[in-house]
Amino acid sequence: MAKLKNIKKIICLIAAICLVFPASAFQLSAKSLNAWDIYAETAVVYDAGTGKVLFGKDINKKMIPASITKILTGMLTIERVKTTDIVTVNRSALIYGTNMSLKAGERLSVDSLMYGLMLPSANDAANALAEYISGSQKAFVKLMNQRAAEIGAKNSYFSNASGVTSRNGEHYTTAYDMALITREAIRYDKFMKYFSAPYATIPATNLSSKRSYTNLGYMLVPGLWQYDSSVTGEKIGWTRQAAHTMSTVAKRDGHTLICVVMKTTKDGKFTDTQKLLDYGFSLLD
Repeated sequence: MAKLKNIKKIICLIAAICLVFPASAFQLSAKSLNAWDIYAETAVVYDAGTGKVLFGKDINKKMIPASITKILTGMLTIERVKTTDIVTVNRSALIYGTNMSLKAGERLSVDSLMYGLMLPSANDAANALAEYISGSQKAFVKLMNQRAAEIGAKNSYFSNASGVTSRNGEHYTTAYDMALITREAIRYDKFMKYFSAPYATIPATNLSSKRSYTNLGYMLVPGLWQYDSSVTGEKIGWTRQAAHTMSTVAKRDGHTLICVVMKTTKDGKFTDTQKLLDYGFSLLD
């Protein structure tokens, strides 16, 4: 009898709890994510369709972007010139390293340079495009900042096309601003051609044999542990001062999310992003 009374008390207690706390309260705990769950110093998950921030960690803190800068450079390229245009590489384009092993006097298409910009994250490709579009790297920087301001990137300043860290600290953005820039860039199907490519082989030029690349955004590359079939575009970045950065776009069930992580680790940029995307999409179920 005593046991029966205890069981009745427990049932009444459970019923009372359910009245006070609806089922949605318990579901929320399964979808919770805290800032300390993310290794990156700053991060954002942004709904590209609604413009809503689904998760943020210091999203307006000014950070060094490293090569995710090239998203803006690539977008401006698509907006300003034809991918069939032929570019002659100047010696000045090689000042920040030659990730594509470009040579002064080499002639290649904007299409080839865009693959070099996005997949191996080539600084020489960024500079060659900047000089072709604006006549000089300095003039291109002015264009970058004008366009970023138009997009609404209020806490950003770009001092070069490639993302190398500036000596005076005048090259910075925020996780939120990069989400806005990425959102604008993915409006262009021509940009997505390069942003989404896991592999590319570009034709031989007057000074080089053909070149083949695998995207350093490994969430795009089938067979790697980082691969996520919902990811439709990705750009990574790294400098010693910036550490690892990444901007990723993924699409599931008709929803497109943008995830930006800044100042994280080599593997952390992928694990952080996977965790953030899964969380963001769970909110839209």
